[in-house]
Amino acid sequence: ALLREIDDLKIVGVRTKPAGLSEGLRRTEGDVPITQENLLSLQGKGYYFTRDGSLLSNEGELEVRTSKGVNYILRFGEVLYGTGDDVTAGGESEGSEESGPGENRYLFITATFDQDSLPEPPKPSNTRFEEKSEDEWTDADRQNKERKEQHDAWQASVDEGKSLAEELNSRFADWYYVISADAFDKIRSDREDLVKKKES
Repeated sequence: ALLREIDDLKIVGVRTKPAGLSEGLRRTEGDVPITQENLLSLQGKGYYFTRDGSLLSNEGELEVRTSKGVNYILRFGEVLYGTGDDVTAGGESEGSEESGPGENRYLFITATFDQDSLPEPPKPSNTRFEEKSEDEWTDADRQNKERKEQHDAWQASVDEGKSLAEELNSRFADWYYVISADAFDKIRSDREDLVKKKES
């Protein structure tokens, strides 16, 4: 049920991130430069940096792992009240209401690639089979050919995963997303939903 809700998650609005923060989030290496403008923008949406540079959100986060090694981190932030254009793209009343109809929630999305989730298969001991005709192959040559094919397929999957994570981060970097409170409630799990008392 949780996976279905994540798969069906609908974005009801967007807000732009400060240019410096967006550019930093596009980078795959190095620290993100944090300016006072970045900090104020993040805090206003419910996101905070710790002293060690980790990003925390005031309503927790959810990590979704995929079979391709690409992991999505969904960080849930502050409440945003409003309806219609005020939510879709930001209207005059944005940020001025502390309560009211149309409760929504900020969502900060990033993607990472976890290469450890795709174990590397053994490499061929040599590729001498490429210099022979197939009739001359030994059992060792056949094994090396099979290993090379498996390793090449693994490398292609790794390259694809890295490329996809970079593409997703570039897409997510410019935006704070907004989701409805109803969608948030369906995804958010309390401790009571996940833990039960051990039977004696």
